Amino acid sequence: VVRCAENVGTPAEPAFGPWQTQPFNLDLTGTFAAGDLNVYAFDLADVDGDGDLDMMGPLTYFNSYSPNGEVERAFFWCQNLGNASAPLFAAPEMAPMGLPDADAGLAAEGLSFGMQMLDLDLDGDLDLVETTYLGYSGDEEFTELRFHENTGSATAPAFGAHAVSPFGLEMN
Repeated sequence: VVRCAENVGTPAEPAFGPWQTQPFNLDLTGTFAAGDLNVYAFDLADVDGDGDLDMMGPLTYFNSYSPNGEVERAFFWCQNLGNASAPLFAAPEMAPMGLPDADAGLAAEGLSFGMQMLDLDLDGDLDLVETTYLGYSGDEEFTELRFHENTGSATAPAFGAHAVSPFGLEMN
């Protein structure tokens, strides 16, 4: 269930109104099979360059829903079919623009706890960066910072395979 509280104050003095459920037709519940599926990270960004905010994120599949019985993720995109002042979101599209689906093997492993769309390589289009938890062994936890470069354009994004620890950035 997606919940949102609108800032009815100002940027300098925010004040939030009541919680709204499934605002702007943003409904993730009907698209996915019932069970232990979760969204821990997402971003609202102008993914398709049309001047309004879309929703992009990784959906996490636990145990029996993934092909090998482990934690896996698949990306989804909810395109904003409305506009910046009157958003209206489409149903989620799975594995959009070349991003991994749950059956993508190693590219789909892990649990995403953070995700952001930004122009990290300064080429004029939005890239995707995520922090991914891969598990632990003994007292050591394994995490990765993953960079999905947009090899398409600002209006027609296309993402290739992820790079780990791009530009010398490291996770601890």
